[in-house]
Amino acid sequence: MILHIFPDEKFTEDYIERVNRLFHSGEHYFYIYTKGERRFCNKEFVESLNNVGFINDLFQKESKFVEIYKKSERVIFHGLFLRYFDMLYFYRLKKRYNKYYVWVIWGGDLYDFYNAAHKNPTIILFMKEMLRKKFIEQLEAAVTNYDYEELKERYKTSAIHQMAIYSYQLFPEAADKVEDGTFTKVMVGHSATKTCRHQETFELLRPYVGKIQVYCPLSYPDNKTYIAAVEKRGREIFGNQFFPLKEFMPYDKYISFLGSIDIGIFNNNRQQGMGNITNLLYLGKKVYLSKDNNIRKVYCRPSYIIFDSEKIEETEFFRTLSKKEKERNRQQIELFLSDKEFVRSWGEIFYKKAQK
Repeated sequence: MILHIFPDEKFTEDYIERVNRLFHSGEHYFYIYTKGERRFCNKEFVESLNNVGFINDLFQKESKFVEIYKKSERVIFHGLFLRYFDMLYFYRLKKRYNKYYVWVIWGGDLYDFYNAAHKNPTIILFMKEMLRKKFIEQLEAAVTNYDYEELKERYKTSAIHQMAIYSYQLFPEAADKVEDGTFTKVMVGHSATKTCRHQETFELLRPYVGKIQVYCPLSYPDNKTYIAAVEKRGREIFGNQFFPLKEFMPYDKYISFLGSIDIGIFNNNRQQGMGNITNLLYLGKKVYLSKDNNIRKVYCRPSYIIFDSEKIEETEFFRTLSKKEKERNRQQIELFLSDKEFVRSWGEIFYKKAQK
């Protein structure tokens, strides 16, 4: 059996559905890790399956959890956002039962925790970082696209490098949405994180004031100080054509929003925003990526038509993609997210043993 520890996220359901459909569902058990509130996973969906459970506190369900843990050959941590005592719990279980551990790196769980612990350390952060180091040292595998070298720079680990991505539900009908063409709609970033470099991007867009509407998804994380700073600067530059999106949208409405966008700019300084980038490319939108965002290596030319965020002023900014270019991006995304590719990449992670 393979045990998955998975946060309650927007692609959790789709991932579970694909694994159950494309692999033997009896070989997998999913614990959806929440902090009390369920935001994404549908209760009816979870209750319809016998290999899914919610867990808020490991210690409240320890007997059942350990029973499943002991039956598992490997444990896959989808993102390493565990609380201190939960991580300590898994660290001790590993010492006792010597299970095969896999970490699927999401980005923030590698960069943000490390940066916080080394730039502005507190006693609590220091203790958690010491535990993280020990935990990461004992991993058998790390799943990431192009952040493996970053992992090796930060932590001592002999984990093998594997590559796979999560699937995303695609909605081709969203591309057909027709909007008022008075302004070009520009999406800047995908979350309320400094790594989106919102204010730097605003400066790049300054020459187009009066011709564009700027939309900034800022519904997560709950970083009130950063959100206020982005909103203040956005309104100073773009006035009433700046739209901060601070409320969480259901997934179908968010896809509809992406369908209304003309240009997406992801000027991130680390790997981030893959779900948004993937959907925008699939919907035929023009996408700018920073050279510092390792996702750019996934969407490299000539496979995809993408643009450099550092060269916004040097491009024909308002030129939309041609029908041929849109189709090319869409076909590549369909191949990228196909069942065949999912089985190939995740099958390696489920069954391949580390040769250290």
